[in-house]
Amino acid sequence: MDAKDRVKAVLAAGFRDITPEDMILKRHILNILIAVFERFGFEPFDSSTVQYLSTLFGAEEKTDMQFFKVENTFHPEEGERPKLGLRFDLTVALGRFVAAYYEKLPRPFMRYQIAQVFRGETPSATRFCEFTQCDVDSVFAPGMMSDAQIIALMDECMRALGINTHLVLLNNRKILDGLPEYVKFPARYLQAVLTVLDKKDKLKPEETLEGELAKIEREDYAILLNEAQIVKLVEFCNITGSNVERFAAIRTILAGSAVAEQGCCELEEIMRYLDLFGVEKSRILIEPSMVRGLGYYTGPIFETILTDSPETGSIFSGGRYDNLTDRFVEMPAPATGASFGIDRFMVYAKKKGLFTLPKSVAQVLVAYRPSAGCRERAIEVAQGFRLTARNVMLYDGAESGLREQLGRANMLGIPFVVIIGESELANGTVTLKDMTTGKQGPITVDWNIEKLSQGK
Repeated sequence: MDAKDRVKAVLAAGFRDITPEDMILKRHILNILIAVFERFGFEPFDSSTVQYLSTLFGAEEKTDMQFFKVENTFHPEEGERPKLGLRFDLTVALGRFVAAYYEKLPRPFMRYQIAQVFRGETPSATRFCEFTQCDVDSVFAPGMMSDAQIIALMDECMRALGINTHLVLLNNRKILDGLPEYVKFPARYLQAVLTVLDKKDKLKPEETLEGELAKIEREDYAILLNEAQIVKLVEFCNITGSNVERFAAIRTILAGSAVAEQGCCELEEIMRYLDLFGVEKSRILIEPSMVRGLGYYTGPIFETILTDSPETGSIFSGGRYDNLTDRFVEMPAPATGASFGIDRFMVYAKKKGLFTLPKSVAQVLVAYRPSAGCRERAIEVAQGFRLTARNVMLYDGAESGLREQLGRANMLGIPFVVIIGESELANGTVTLKDMTTGKQGPITVDWNIEKLSQGK
């Protein structure tokens, strides 16, 4: 091929390749999560990556979100081509599925889904246009026990991953809905206020919460909040103490708000269920100023953080959303769920050295002298090992020397190497080398298969 016809081997900004070593780590983490999901009775599920824009954004297909459109270049039908886009999360497609199969689905419908999603955001070192979402949700689940079970599952997942520094922050959107009545501002501005509160832990050094709240404007560009109102909001955000003390402070500050009282009662009910699920009380903290999913969550919200790595941010978070199918049907589908940040957790796991994993899935490498007889015997031996359900790499690289073959095994962390040379071929044996201890010796193939099948 002429040089002018070649293209650069690069990816579009915001996308990335994942090496085998990182995929081994990712799969290890996901396998742990899946085991917990299924232990709690959640079923595997998947939905299409491509959805109608009306599914993603509503009948008017309007959004401020940056997303990826999809065009089918082959479309034989006459007329306008369907307007399609890549899913930006897994919940919208779940809502469409529930609406489509509303009468047929079990009650509750408990599913987990691990799949790629796409967002047209400005990429950065930690933000990508394509990433993996790992969701677990319970649909047709109106009671607080369902929320508690999701939180218990989150706690179990963290412990299964070997984490003992996690803390689940718990709040209720109904508590936040009591703020307009307490602070005395029109309820239609609540989202603008919550948007600022949501940024309180991400402010720049030169910014303050009071200063950001003072910037909120009405439709007529007048300032929304006066100094006294801002003081009230900051007081609410600064609630501290034990969970009992926090509940008391919330009730004192938002006294008279029926919706806030309902939110407190729901959280107390969840706390009682969590005790029955065996979740340690020290793992749960009521955080009344926590904001998640503006315009999305309708009740309890929860967020898992790592106390030894605050910069990591939220790891496993979610909440209740009782309007899952509103875009499609009038029939109710109360739901609750959470999403695990697998990519974010991988960064944390590597930083902390959380797992000691090999760089290769192979457990045995079969190496051989570069002769026809040895090569044929190597194929037979590799196939024999594979019958024992072992992962076997048969060396087929350009460098045929045993040193290069052993170097490959050492580089990838493959624990055993089986060597076949002329003497092994003549004796009907192989040489087994333990790459961990360096010990090696001749053994019969049958013995080796038996021992390897026992993990020895």
